[in-house]
Amino acid sequence: MIKTGWGSHWVLAALALGNLCSCARPGMDSGQEGVIQSPPDQHAWTVHAVVEAPDSIVGMTLRVQGNCAGWGGPAKGPPPLTRSDWQLTNDTVGLWVSGPLPQGCDPVDPPPELQFEVVAVVAVDTVSILGEVSPLVRRFLRPVGG
Repeated sequence: MIKTGWGSHWVLAALALGNLCSCARPGMDSGQEGVIQSPPDQHAWTVHAVVEAPDSIVGMTLRVQGNCAGWGGPAKGPPPLTRSDWQLTNDTVGLWVSGPLPQGCDPVDPPPELQFEVVAVVAVDTVSILGEVSPLVRRFLRPVGG
C-alpha cells in the first residue's frame, strides 16, 4: 500500500492552480500560450454586446459576429498588439482584433456588406488617447485556433 501525505496534495493543488491562472494578457506574442482554451459560447455575440457587457466576459472565449472594417474603423486608439491588427464592427461600434484577417477582408478596402465570425478570447488593455483626460480601458479580441 502506498501512503500519500499532504505533500502530494499540495503539489497537485499548485499544478491545478497554475493551469487555472493562465489568461490572455496584452503584449503577448500571437501564439496560444497563456490563453484559456475553453469552448466558445454557443451563441454569437455582436460587437456592440461585447463592448457593453460586464467585465466578467474578459478572458472568455466567444463567437463574435460583425463586419470587417480593416485597419480603419470606429474602435478608439491604435492597434493593441501589432500594426496588422484589424477591426470588427457593428453599426458605429468597433473592436480591434489581434490576429489574421479573415479570408475575403481587404484591410484597406473592406467589403461593407460581408459578415464575419471570429472565435476569440476577450482581452483588455489601457491606452492614452490624445485630448482625453484619463486613459481608455478598452476590450479587444485574440482569435483562438487556426
